Amino acid sequence: MTVPSSADGSLNPKCVECGAAVLPKAKFCPVCGASQAKAAPAPKKCIACGAEIPESSKFCDGCGASQSTSPTSSFAQVKEALQESIATKFSEKEKLILCYGLAAVLIVWACIDWFNYHPTSPEAQYELGVKYAAGQGIQRNDAQAVYWYRKAAEHGSAAAKDSLSMMYATGRVVADDDDEVAVYWYRKDADQGNAGAEDKLGEMYESGRGGLQKDDAQAVYWYQKAADQGEADAEYLLGVMYENGRGGLTKDNAQAISWYQKAADQGNADALASLKKENAEQQDRLDHACDGLKPNADYSGGSNTAALMGCSYGFHVDSSCSITCYPPPVYTRPAPDF
Repeated sequence: MTVPSSADGSLNPKCVECGAAVLPKAKFCPVCGASQAKAAPAPKKCIACGAEIPESSKFCDGCGASQSTSPTSSFAQVKEALQESIATKFSEKEKLILCYGLAAVLIVWACIDWFNYHPTSPEAQYELGVKYAAGQGIQRNDAQAVYWYRKAAEHGSAAAKDSLSMMYATGRVVADDDDEVAVYWYRKDADQGNAGAEDKLGEMYESGRGGLQKDDAQAVYWYQKAADQGEADAEYLLGVMYENGRGGLTKDNAQAISWYQKAADQGNADALASLKKENAEQQDRLDHACDGLKPNADYSGGSNTAALMGCSYGFHVDSSCSITCYPPPVYTRPAPDF
């Protein structure tokens, strides 16, 4: 079979197998019968590990490597076009100036491309870790999140240390020594005065996790430091320690209620529940003991009556038998001598 030439005299396309002329829209070669369908494009592969990835992916799901390709090819095209234009329109001096300018642009372009995916400031490293941890605009990758959190933490980012500790403590990253790693970063962050890390370090001491010996005194020490900065969880836990007389503290319901109230004011649910329970118990004590009290009288702390009323520092009874507990003295607990 002879394939006619096109009307304008141009050559018809050739068979992809045997090279015979075929009609422009032919699906099969009239000579060898081979399909003329174009081969499917090769799948996109990771530039680092070679794994197949979606065409639009900016990062490899396997190794987490950035798929940002080198700008060399696009630079070359721009350079070639500019050189062709320069050769015909500019003097030698102008050409030299333009060439230096082009080199400067290409260098800046390459630097911007590199720094976009290799941040050096701890703030930028931390933000990239947040994006990986939450999957914000990129594929979620906990390993990459930990990598960038660690780099930011090593450069002094307190937020990165806290996030890194949480990744290990909550099992987002699986390792044999999750708690030990978490304690390491909690301590580094707590040493910089981070209230959240101080609270978490106290919890580790209270539970004896992360390779630490269970130590209520150390727990109280770190809870106190965090509570003094207004950390609600630490305020509640310090109240628990006072209520139960743990960590070297004297059992003190008034102090416990004081810390519960501070935590409750910040919306801590556990503190609110403890206050509700304590109020119910105190009201029950008042209902059964009021008849034996003297109106317009003061009762000192340390007495059995004061203990019964839940007023460790004493209380006042007015003419209507309403009781007002005296507040605890204000003092700062010194750090333990370890």
